[in-house]
Amino acid sequence: MASIVLSAAGSVLGSATGIPGASALGGALGRTLGGAIDNRLFGGSGNTMYGARLSDLGVQTSTYGKTIPVLYGSVRISGNIIWARPIKETVTTTKSSAGGGGKGSPGKSAQKTTTYSYSATLAVAVCAGPVDEVLRIWADAKQLDVSQYNIRIYKGTEDQLPDSLMQSFDGADKTPAYRGMCYIVFEDFQLADYGNRIPNFTFEVQKKALYPDYNDELLEDMLTGVVLIPGAGEFVYDTQAQYKIPGAQVGAHWVQQGNKQSINIHTNVGKTNALVALDQLKNTCPNVDYVSVVVSWFGDSMDAGDCVLLPGVEFKDDAITSPDSWQVAGFSRSTARLITQIDGKPQYGGTPDDSSVLRLLDELRTRGYKVAFYPLMFMDVSGKPWRGEVTGSAADVSSFFTKTHGYNAFINHYASLVAGKVDAFIIGSELKGLTKVTNTPGGYPAVTQLISLAASVKTTLGSGVKVTYAADWSEYHHADGGWYHLDPLWASPNIDIIGIDAYFPLTDTPQNMVYGVWISQCRWRKQSTQCVL
Repeated sequence: MASIVLSAAGSVLGSATGIPGASALGGALGRTLGGAIDNRLFGGSGNTMYGARLSDLGVQTSTYGKTIPVLYGSVRISGNIIWARPIKETVTTTKSSAGGGGKGSPGKSAQKTTTYSYSATLAVAVCAGPVDEVLRIWADAKQLDVSQYNIRIYKGTEDQLPDSLMQSFDGADKTPAYRGMCYIVFEDFQLADYGNRIPNFTFEVQKKALYPDYNDELLEDMLTGVVLIPGAGEFVYDTQAQYKIPGAQVGAHWVQQGNKQSINIHTNVGKTNALVALDQLKNTCPNVDYVSVVVSWFGDSMDAGDCVLLPGVEFKDDAITSPDSWQVAGFSRSTARLITQIDGKPQYGGTPDDSSVLRLLDELRTRGYKVAFYPLMFMDVSGKPWRGEVTGSAADVSSFFTKTHGYNAFINHYASLVAGKVDAFIIGSELKGLTKVTNTPGGYPAVTQLISLAASVKTTLGSGVKVTYAADWSEYHHADGGWYHLDPLWASPNIDIIGIDAYFPLTDTPQNMVYGVWISQCRWRKQSTQCVL
């Protein structure tokens, strides 16, 4: 079409000049120009499109003479480029399929598209080594999933070897190992997400500190036992990935409405949260021997007579979980307690699924840890009060343990569930308001019930498993009257350890407050942190 139009226009313009032959020349020029336009629009052998291309392939500069940082603790810090290759350009050409032309137009040939992508290969010095771990890496504001990149981390030991890629370019005899320096090599790091430029890399680095008062030992190395919390969260401990799928039940089928959401993977390393935590535990505290696993059920009243103790779930009818359906002690999502909702969100996480708990225990034992199992009662009432405030009459206290949905059912379920998988078991924690109730001089029904419960648990778990009760610091020698009312429990042949939950001061410096008040405030701030001695 363009050749016809421009040929006619050229003839008219040529005639207007009055020069002999100008009309024919104008028509020929019009046809030539129009043909070129038609070829671009409707096909032709040279139909190629080109994408954006960088004109400047320079590498981000480094700073000569920059101070090498010395770090302690966990610090986020930027680095300094110490080695780099020129930015690499990769050319990709693709062809689209050919198609027929329209009426009166030539056939359309295949169109070629050429695009350009860029990557950088460089080494970034971070700090003086050795460091214990590079915990996270950011490019600009984006945290990187290091498993998706070709990244090598050198921690700055005195025996680290030169990087093999750097040697391949510079030669084995000219490549330093940068011993004593923590540095990181990025190989073919794609730059498309960063405007085709090298981003600003920052690093979270961990280096443990020595304690001169303890023969230069590391605090982390001195720890031999930890408590694994939060204890609440339907699949918080699972070593298997679980997902929440929103939707509705329609007849016999679940109809998904919206995207599924990860329940227990919230890191960039492709593992469940529990597995990442256990990896970090091993790296941070290599001498830990015992791991105490907290699992919670929920009471619904501070009155022992009214209180019912049940496992809880975070949601009911608007979603399901996959691949596993939540189940605890025979309760399903439809029959378990729905945790109190505040502004559409549960005030606690739900009780950990039974199968997920067993998978966690298996993982702990595979990693060589001893396991103390710690069932813990939380109060799903307004204000989330402390379980130590639950109390009632002597008759109500006894019933609190023995009723259908009472305390004994809670503890005995877990004794049966974890039999053969644990080394210690805690039958209760900080039931101060219950154990102080007396029916006769020297008679404490909750203590009597705990003695009976310890015998039941011991029978289920066997003599090789240590059994104890974790008394509040003020409960062991009761603050209300100074009685040693737990002595019959500690003297029981089925109790192996005297257990105390305590929150000790973090400093030896005298505090301007009464010690008991300080402890109470500490408990309030750290109510989910337990320490069994």
